[in-house]
Amino acid sequence: MVVSFDFSKAFDTIPHCLLIEKLRLIGCSARTLGWFASYLTGRSQAIRLSDGSCSSFATTTARVPQGSVLGPLLFLVFINDLSTQLSSSQHMIYADDTQIFCSGLPASPQALLDNANNDVSAIAAWADDNGIKLNSGKTGAMLCGSQFYVSSLKDATPPLFVDGTQLQTRPELTILGLKLTPSLSWGPQVSRVCTSVHYTLYALRYYRHALLRSLRKRLIESMIFAIFDYGSSVFYDLNQGQSLKLHRLHNACVRFVYGTIPHRAHVTPYRLALGWLSAQRRRDYNIIVLAINIITRQSPRPLADLFMFQANRLYHRAARRQPPRVLTYKAARTRALHDSFAYAATRLINSLPFIEDPRHPPSSFKRLVRAHLFKLDVQDWKQRCTMEHLEYEPQSL
Repeated sequence: MVVSFDFSKAFDTIPHCLLIEKLRLIGCSARTLGWFASYLTGRSQAIRLSDGSCSSFATTTARVPQGSVLGPLLFLVFINDLSTQLSSSQHMIYADDTQIFCSGLPASPQALLDNANNDVSAIAAWADDNGIKLNSGKTGAMLCGSQFYVSSLKDATPPLFVDGTQLQTRPELTILGLKLTPSLSWGPQVSRVCTSVHYTLYALRYYRHALLRSLRKRLIESMIFAIFDYGSSVFYDLNQGQSLKLHRLHNACVRFVYGTIPHRAHVTPYRLALGWLSAQRRRDYNIIVLAINIITRQSPRPLADLFMFQANRLYHRAARRQPPRVLTYKAARTRALHDSFAYAATRLINSLPFIEDPRHPPSSFKRLVRAHLFKLDVQDWKQRCTMEHLEYEPQSL
């Protein structure tokens, strides 16, 4: 079970006195505390109305400045002791975006709900003690698992409560911009990506004929590829239909750049001429680069610990006869585990011919990874041209 919490105006309601005390508890010196007190206190604000009139100024006794370098850091210091209130749940905190995770057996849903209720109540009490408001209307819960178990437990699961208010059990949750479903199917997330890309393309089409092709290419790379890439390492395990949606959307971007591609023409040679990876291999590139950075820096530690090196495991005789691999993993019992981040990244890194040790990659490994994946795209297109008797480079290119 996942419970996602929403704090109302979290940055604007942090009491200065409590924040200074928490800075003292983590070891800040008296001089440092005085500097922070000077930075936070003594600020005043007023409200200007639409008719131009202005209210009188009032001194603020709470809030950390948003948009500043220190604002998010101070908020993390303030919320750092929230995890000490949890007895049976794991947690994830990113600024004011907070979730807890409880796990249990399908045969005993009541025990799972009791543990979740205890931790939800503890977080609500912590919020009251620290002067910030928990918005129970926007706080939601989601039961996660296989479709069979989620369907069987949906009606039998008791509700969660916050301060006497029943939490909504939602069919999906948005966490850090990613839409999650109970069975971790990525249909809503792919639909969200498609909507964002279509909206941006629609806005750009008004100016297409006034822009050079090189500028149209740069606009796609700067405005739309970021939408494709955000969180792509998380929703890597797409089904065929979801991958096809993103593939067609990628083709729409290529058509926008050229503007003259015949309706029934293959888009692949035009994409290769732009030097772009396919939608699938773009996700491959992102997951490889992210995994190698995690392995190299050994941070975040929970993700780094998911990767196992060949020398770290003992293998049966049959395993020794397999081709040498840089990384390895235990046999996956479920399809979801087989397609998870660490397993997919391990297979992709092992397929790279120039990575001998991901802990010490070449200095230009990003360029090498991209060139390798682009070469695979070219080979796939050449093979398809041979099999289907297609023209490798259309005359209109």
